[in-house]
Amino acid sequence: MNFIDIQKKVGLLFDNSETSVSEYLAVNSKVNELNKKDIPSYFRKIKSAFLGSFTLQGLPEIFRVEGVFHNLLSDNYLAPYNQFSQQILDNTSDLYKFNPSLVYLILDKKDIVDLGHINDLISKLKSRSSIKKVILFNFVEEVSNWNNSLSNMFESDNFVSIFDFNNFLKEIGHKEYWNTKYAELGDLRLSPQAFPKLAEKILSYAVAESGGTKKCLMTDLDGTLWNGVVGEDGVDNISLDLDLQDIILQLYKNGIVLTINSKNNFQDAMDVFEKHPKTVLNKNHFATWRINWQDKYVNAQEMAKELNLGVDSFAFIDDDPFQRNMIREFLPEVAVFHPNRLKDYIGFSSLVITEEDKKRSEMYVQERQRNELKTTLKGLDDFLKGLSLEVIVSDMNNANISRISQLTQKTNQFNLTTRRYSEEELRRFLDNGKILAISVKDRFGDYGLTGICMVKFKESEWFVDNFLLSCRILGRGVENTFLSYICNLAKTEGASKVIGEFIPTAKNKPSENFLKDFEFNCVSSDVARIIYEEKLDKEYSYSPFIKIKHE
Repeated sequence: MNFIDIQKKVGLLFDNSETSVSEYLAVNSKVNELNKKDIPSYFRKIKSAFLGSFTLQGLPEIFRVEGVFHNLLSDNYLAPYNQFSQQILDNTSDLYKFNPSLVYLILDKKDIVDLGHINDLISKLKSRSSIKKVILFNFVEEVSNWNNSLSNMFESDNFVSIFDFNNFLKEIGHKEYWNTKYAELGDLRLSPQAFPKLAEKILSYAVAESGGTKKCLMTDLDGTLWNGVVGEDGVDNISLDLDLQDIILQLYKNGIVLTINSKNNFQDAMDVFEKHPKTVLNKNHFATWRINWQDKYVNAQEMAKELNLGVDSFAFIDDDPFQRNMIREFLPEVAVFHPNRLKDYIGFSSLVITEEDKKRSEMYVQERQRNELKTTLKGLDDFLKGLSLEVIVSDMNNANISRISQLTQKTNQFNLTTRRYSEEELRRFLDNGKILAISVKDRFGDYGLTGICMVKFKESEWFVDNFLLSCRILGRGVENTFLSYICNLAKTEGASKVIGEFIPTAKNKPSENFLKDFEFNCVSSDVARIIYEEKLDKEYSYSPFIKIKHE
């Protein structure tokens, strides 16, 4: 078995919501046997630590297996039984030697002295620079108000996320899974049968922290958005799955891009969106579609190219197991599952949902409208002139820092260095640097905050640590205009030179020649990186089709 085989296997496990613990553990053994050098390039990695006041043996293993479904390989550490305080307070503990990014703190109230005890533990964890986030489980309780106090204590602390363990147990069955017969067998207060459900829930933090959040939901039509075959039964004789459509509509409102991939006659399908009186979704919710008789994996590749998204950012739902397996076979990086599992799917999770996130799906629909305009005009200049582009430059501030951090975590293609930054790291960067962001809009709508430049100061030189733009605004001259602005600003503020670099990755090929094409001079080059510099001895012009201003 290789990683692709394991991924297909895990996909089948996800389709079956009743998969047993033993099946997960068997797959985990296969994962352990794999050569880590063979990990596909679209996989992300993260280090997660689990600390509990009761037995959690088996949870990290299931967590790891389910992570594979989300293109995530989690290296996990499980602290010794009920040694959470010792592990956190001892600077030489195995926890800190492991050096995790995420810490899951799973405690029973009876094992805690008071809330001050928890605060002391969190403060100690916060002092370790490698730890990006602590996921603190609240308590299983009936009458006390500890959970309210816990929420209030960390309400404004981005370092801590509260997982509602108490509500999780209510949803899956408190009596069935908490303090059952297993509690007498090695202090398994949480039944192991709950581990798959719990692992799937808490994986959302790892997916988001690793930057692996999916951006696009690709959906089938017949048997998925509605029951029946519209081409045979007609619009009046199909029944819509309104619950599923409601879930999909909420994803759209959260910024998830929607596409259609269906074997169907185009007009039959469109008639449902245009004529069925009960439809929740209409065609303007979808950024693009392929409604034809072509293989669905080919359709998926075409739509990914059209939207300028990686195929690994797609999730696909289809009622037909043959079609699901075909996508798994040809496009293993796509998350594939039955429509009835969409409500449980955490691959769209984000730690923070920004205003730009919420607008993303609408922006892609607007992009389709721009492309329709392009086909009616004679050339690129006419198209750009017709867009009425405006670029607004702003300094990093409390209002945009979350979006800026998100862009460093997610942007892969037009990204010169792919350095990732948390919000706290961004704030520290300002001690000897500057962070500028750009927002872009045109006649069709607002693209939102879509680009950043981070520069470090060294005597009279500006060093570009990070320069990235969302791919959806490329090809309009925005990237060149932004860099021209940076050079003019550097010159105005007394710099004599701007230095930039390109660090190649598996995905940032589109930005490889950006500095070279801008006529920066190459001063050193090897397989790991290329260094460029520009002596600021001239004025830098902007695109005649773009208005630029600083706010």
